[in-house]
Amino acid sequence: MARKKFRTIKENLASMNKGQVKKPRLAGSELQRIYSLRDQIVSEAQKIAEDPDYVPQIKLYESDNATQVLTEGNVASTGVLTEAQRQFSKNHAKKIAHRTFDLAVRGVFQTIADVNYDNILFDQQHSLTALLDNADSSDFKLPFAKTIMKEGSTKTAQQICAFGYDCVNNKSKKSNPEENFYIGYHANHEEEIYIYNRLDDLRLDLVPNDYKVFPTEKDRYSVRGFSLFREIYEKQKTLPWVKQLNRACNLLRECYENSSYSSVDPKNNTKQINVYDLKAVAFLLNRVDEIAIEGEIEWSREHLEYSIKSYWNRHSEMVKIDGEKLKALNTPRIAGLYEESVAYNYVVRAYNRFANERGVQKLDLKRLFPNVWQSYHPEG
Repeated sequence: MARKKFRTIKENLASMNKGQVKKPRLAGSELQRIYSLRDQIVSEAQKIAEDPDYVPQIKLYESDNATQVLTEGNVASTGVLTEAQRQFSKNHAKKIAHRTFDLAVRGVFQTIADVNYDNILFDQQHSLTALLDNADSSDFKLPFAKTIMKEGSTKTAQQICAFGYDCVNNKSKKSNPEENFYIGYHANHEEEIYIYNRLDDLRLDLVPNDYKVFPTEKDRYSVRGFSLFREIYEKQKTLPWVKQLNRACNLLRECYENSSYSSVDPKNNTKQINVYDLKAVAFLLNRVDEIAIEGEIEWSREHLEYSIKSYWNRHSEMVKIDGEKLKALNTPRIAGLYEESVAYNYVVRAYNRFANERGVQKLDLKRLFPNVWQSYHPEG
């Protein structure tokens, strides 16, 4: 099922289990009041008419510790408490200024004031610096949502700044790789569009049903291990086997379709291709092609497909071969040699194991996989 394009907050609420929840807080104490903007706009306008220098303050929220208001302040005099902020990076600020600054995204900047400080940012110092970098002058005012600490507050501005920064940057739920891709694609980012096209080339999709990019095409396999899939194309200039991905994906798909091996994830009810398998078969196809060109190997793609399907059929039926319980072909893996070590498994457990049944010449493991061979046979 494709992800619903619009969902109300009420729908989110309805999906949650009611339990013990804390009341909303403002500056460390329980929220006491939410103000109406309508009731304040007229009176604030009258004050401005009477005094052109008057700085409007429209109340938003109030607690025992603070009042939050919508007001305006001088941008250049706004600052940060270094104890409650990340270190300033001029390169990050310039990146925002030159590429990603958009007030529709950044919104109204939030500040805190107490007896010692007037306008302290608790987040987005790089964004505000980027705004100044884009401006003709630094001598102008911006609207701020300012939290004004009350006398006798149980919290200091520094504590609230540190707490706010921590909540926004460290305690929020991180997006998973599929979510990042899905959102980046719909934001029309170049990298995500490129990955989208590669998924389309291979007739693949994402695993979580909510993030499928081809929701109406039921014949597509989902890619299990999306972050690794994406990494393939980020490093493709150093991976000669990338050109074999289409062949590898088609071969695996045929093997899945023509064996009793269960490639369906019961949790998501999707047919899946594991990235470790995809990378390994692409590596294997490229490696045997390289050696075949040198005239040093005879191999059969038809036997490779037959041996994989035979292995999976016996695996799904829990049949032992030579007294050994069958394992997934994509394990074990050697760190730093992932695709080569899984390709090694394919040859040892499938291709060479069934070679005698069909009168096919076994493949030379040492010649095909010198790094893995050395790892398993350090004595040579």
